[in-house]
Amino acid sequence: MKYGNSFFSITILTLILSVFAFGQTAKKTVTASKTSSSTQKDWSKLFSFDAFASGFYDTNIDHDDVETGATGTSYGAVVRFKTSEKLPVFKVRYEIANNYFNNSNSRWNRITHDLTASFEAGTKRVAFETVANMNLKGSIEEREITDYYSVKQLVKFRLDKRNRIIGFGTYRIKRYQDNPLKNSKNPIGGVNFEHSFGRGRILEVGYRFERNKAEQNQHSYNRATYKVEYKMPLVGKSILSLDAQYRQYKYDTINSIIRRDKKWIANAQLDIPISKRFVLSPSYRFENRRSNVTGKDYNANLFGVTLRFKWRADD
Repeated sequence: MKYGNSFFSITILTLILSVFAFGQTAKKTVTASKTSSSTQKDWSKLFSFDAFASGFYDTNIDHDDVETGATGTSYGAVVRFKTSEKLPVFKVRYEIANNYFNNSNSRWNRITHDLTASFEAGTKRVAFETVANMNLKGSIEEREITDYYSVKQLVKFRLDKRNRIIGFGTYRIKRYQDNPLKNSKNPIGGVNFEHSFGRGRILEVGYRFERNKAEQNQHSYNRATYKVEYKMPLVGKSILSLDAQYRQYKYDTINSIIRRDKKWIANAQLDIPISKRFVLSPSYRFENRRSNVTGKDYNANLFGVTLRFKWRADD
C-alpha cells in the first residue's frame, strides 16, 4: 500500500537519523575519553542491558467466546543507550524476545522485535518529546499479532512540583500478515494528568481517542479509552503498579448493523528486587468484553511471573 510504504520510509529515515546521532555522540565521547579518564567512566554509564525470562498462563489466549487456555514462556534481552545520564536528549531501546505457547494455535509462537528512538528537549516547565517506534510481530492492545510503525509527539507541561499534564498525538500504521484486510492507518490523540503524592507514589489518569481505518470496513472503528494508574513503593524497595481501563468501540456500519463493544481491563504487577541485579515480577491481567454482536463476548485472565536481570557497564 502506498501510505504504508511511505510511512515505512519515514520510520526508516528517523531510525537512520537516530543512528547518525548516536554515532556523532559516540565519536565525541571517544575523543574526549582520550584526554580524561573521568569522561570514560561517564560514557560507560550511558549503556544498560536487561535479560528476562517469563512464564504465563492465559485462560483465553485467543480472546474468543469459546475459551482456549494455554501456558507459555518468553525470554529475551533489552539494550538501551542514552546521550547523558541525566536529562538525555536522545535515547534508543531495542528488545528481542522469543515467545512460545503450548496451545494448538502456533501463531503465538514467534520472535518479536521492538525498536524505539526518542528525542526530547525543553525547559523545566515545558518539554517536547518525539518518539519513533517499529514493532515486528508484537501484540498490541487488541491481542493481535501485527507489525506496526508509529511516530508519537508529546508535549509535557509541569504545573508545579507534584503535577503535570501530558498531551500527545500518534500516527500508527498496522500490518497483519495473516489478514491484510485488517491493515490500517491509526491516528491517536489524548491527554494524561499525573500527580505525585511523594515518596514514589504516583497517580495518573488519562483519556485518548483514536480512529482505526482498515482496508475493510468491518475492521474499522473509533475507540475511546479512559484509564487510571497508581504506583506505590512497598517494603524492601518493592513497587506495586495497578491500572484500570475502560474502552468504548464504535465500528463502521456493516449491512445496517453498527457494532458497539465495551471492554474493561485491569492490571496488577509487583516488582520485587531479590538482589542488586535481579527483579522478580508476578503479574495479573483481567479483560472483559461485551458486544451487541453475537460471539464477540469474552473473559480472559492472564497470570504471569518474570525474572529480570539488570546490568550497567559502571556496576
